[in-house]
Amino acid sequence: MSANNHSSNLLIRDNPSFRTLIKQSATLSAMKQIWRTNNTIASLLNLDKNVDYSYSTVDKLLVQIEELTKVPDQFNEIFAKRGWIIYESMDFIVAKNAIFKAHSADIIGAEADLVSYYCPTNVKTMLNRMHGINAFLPRMALAKKALIDYENERNHACIPVILALLDGLVNEINMKKRGFFSENVDLTAWDSIAAHSNGLGVLVRLLSRTRFNTTTETIDIPYRNGTMHGTDLGYDNQMVAAKTWATLFAVREWALKAEKGLLNVQPEDKRFTWNKILDIMRENAVNNNLLSTWSARSIAIGTDIPEHGSPDEYAINTPEQKIVEFLYQWKANNYGFMAQCISPLMIQGKEKMVKTIRKEYTHKKLLSYRLKDIIDISSAVTHVIVEIEYESNGICRQCEKEFRLLCEDEHGNCSCRGNPNSGWKIISWTI
Repeated sequence: MSANNHSSNLLIRDNPSFRTLIKQSATLSAMKQIWRTNNTIASLLNLDKNVDYSYSTVDKLLVQIEELTKVPDQFNEIFAKRGWIIYESMDFIVAKNAIFKAHSADIIGAEADLVSYYCPTNVKTMLNRMHGINAFLPRMALAKKALIDYENERNHACIPVILALLDGLVNEINMKKRGFFSENVDLTAWDSIAAHSNGLGVLVRLLSRTRFNTTTETIDIPYRNGTMHGTDLGYDNQMVAAKTWATLFAVREWALKAEKGLLNVQPEDKRFTWNKILDIMRENAVNNNLLSTWSARSIAIGTDIPEHGSPDEYAINTPEQKIVEFLYQWKANNYGFMAQCISPLMIQGKEKMVKTIRKEYTHKKLLSYRLKDIIDISSAVTHVIVEIEYESNGICRQCEKEFRLLCEDEHGNCSCRGNPNSGWKIISWTI
């Protein structure tokens, strides 16, 4: 069966994973009715008495499920024809707010927010996740140069490079050796948000349009034909650049499935049980409590914590301890432990992670480091700025590196700091 047949669902909401979620939503709704009539249900289900599992908690979860299953189709209906599509790792709140603005007759403001979302800092984080695609690794060096151009608003240089890398990436993975902009290219995948006929299917047709006539007017779509063949001379702007990056990151979802052989229909996953539902509810309740009391820390480096030292000199399960662990093992050339510090969102597979870390650090000998600043961005994100001195090819070098860390649960999902089932992972680790 071809991938086309599995993505023929009219809506993303019809994807198997979403259908399962909707079924579980109905189960939770019935569960809410039981709660209303039986106050002892919590004890029967062995729930924590210290957490409020009233049916109001279920109501919140039902609303979240309803939003989760509707937003992808709503987003693509509005924005796909404008050059944006939603994908699995896109910030859900950003997508939801863009829909709200569009429905409020502020499509210009909605697109401006989307451009802001693809700021250089966020693009750098998203680009790091592309390490997880084998076919993109030889293209990473050029992509990083394009990012430097993007940071300096040299969009005229950035856009053609990313369009070319995008085309080459798809061509290398595609069994029929067709690039992103090839005629009749199939970028659908089973049970995918981005690789759906309403997602990449629409985007491919839009960006591949022929552009025969030379125009100097500013455009807002990264037309490959007009950009690469010199007919769309007004492509040099932030809107087109942001949409080009967004397309690359949407294709990442298809590429991951393609490299893992998951484009075709997979066996039904029956692991989503009552216990799983209850675990989700417990975890949501814990995270909600932590989120309601969270505030950014004020840490004086050199007073509250040492500028440098061994991992056991820092508080357990903190982002600063994780960074020190990473640096400590770098000094010992322990690439295996360094790999364990990196989020699986960046590179999937232990062996692949170790290989990538070794390639990045084997010619760099850490001489010294000094923590300079710790910035708690949110309950799940912290930036740790470190001054690093290292030797590379016989030359002593110094740099200031901003490591970004994410608090994750055991399944790799974002979690709140302080959750006993979570830990810190590094999502920005290259020097």
